[in-house]
Amino acid sequence: MKSMSYIAIAVASLPALLLAGCSSDSADSAAATSEVASSGEIALSMENGYCRAKAKSPADAEFNSMETMTACFGELVNDGDQDINIASFTVTNLPDETHYELHQTIDGVMSEKDGGFEIAAGAYKTLEPGGDHLMVMEIYEEIPAGGDLDLVLTLSEGSTVEFSLPVREQAAGNEDYSDLG
Repeated sequence: MKSMSYIAIAVASLPALLLAGCSSDSADSAAATSEVASSGEIALSMENGYCRAKAKSPADAEFNSMETMTACFGELVNDGDQDINIASFTVTNLPDETHYELHQTIDGVMSEKDGGFEIAAGAYKTLEPGGDHLMVMEIYEEIPAGGDLDLVLTLSEGSTVEFSLPVREQAAGNEDYSDLG
């Protein structure tokens, strides 16, 4: 009977071991994984999350200029037993006039995502350059690599989830924002 218990523990541990073997060894990956919320049936985490650094915008930069934008990426994981819908987000350590949008990519064109990002119970949502992401707009100040941005995700039922993401250098992708200009 004792050996059956060891087998059950080994089988139950296998998914965690396989996931650990697929993880990145980089410091950014380890620092960007954080448990954000676990209240009642909601359990949301961000894995490999980060925000793209940006230079200070010129004084004459327009709202829809690439010089006034950055974005945040990573994998949102719903470890809870109910579906989650992310309706909006903000960043608490950026100026009040900053504008935030959930962005989607359809046929290579990025636009604001109406209805939020749905994450089924036990599933995940990948936010990536050239794909769905958290867009930070109308930001004129520098966001230097090496710092953190403090995000607040607002879920459709009204609760909020907070976590901090590292800022790092990353070249902008070949992105089409035709809806913005």
